[in-house]
Amino acid sequence: MEPVVTVQHTCEKGDSMPKIADEYGFSDYHTIWDLPDNAELRQRRPNPNVLAAGDRVVIPDKQDKQLTAATGQKHAFTLKGKATHLRLKLLDFAGTPLRTAQVQLTVDGNTSTVTTDADGLLDQVVPPGAPSATLTADAIGTLEVQIGHLDPVDQRSGLLGRLYNLGYVPGADEVEVDADALRFGIELFQADQKLAIDGDDTAAVEAKLKEIYGC
Repeated sequence: MEPVVTVQHTCEKGDSMPKIADEYGFSDYHTIWDLPDNAELRQRRPNPNVLAAGDRVVIPDKQDKQLTAATGQKHAFTLKGKATHLRLKLLDFAGTPLRTAQVQLTVDGNTSTVTTDADGLLDQVVPPGAPSATLTADAIGTLEVQIGHLDPVDQRSGLLGRLYNLGYVPGADEVEVDADALRFGIELFQADQKLAIDGDDTAAVEAKLKEIYGC
């Protein structure tokens, strides 16, 4: 039986599909994401973890499921779902990946030691609604990461956020970065990535940033 659509969720800054699914009581965000009603959103936002404020997500009714079990006995039921992963590539101040580095990661008040892989990638399961994480390592000091706050790269805020994270602009907020600072940052990025240096070809810059970030 097809789910009956009843709600439209309007995304806010920091929303992602795992977070939205958790908010509405779904253990697997694909139950929402794969709806035909969300096909246009999937086409426009191919990464379910990179949504923009104002995006609309159709939420289905939850469907009850009944199971038969014998009385007078104990039964274990497993809730199926997909874990939410925080994946970050860590670089030192020279741009070199922090390979096999131990990082203290704090999410929702819980601290664990995570080791990056040979490419400097950190991969850790986190609660789907976690808003932020704190990372501490010798090579980078202490960093605060806003989970789900990176906007799509084709938006100015998404372009700024990625350039800021890579050290090319002085701020990630559109108010903090004027046109001249953004142009200069783009030119520096173009030079480092061996792109045509013009400060204007944002399409090529967006494509390269998407390649670097994977989103």
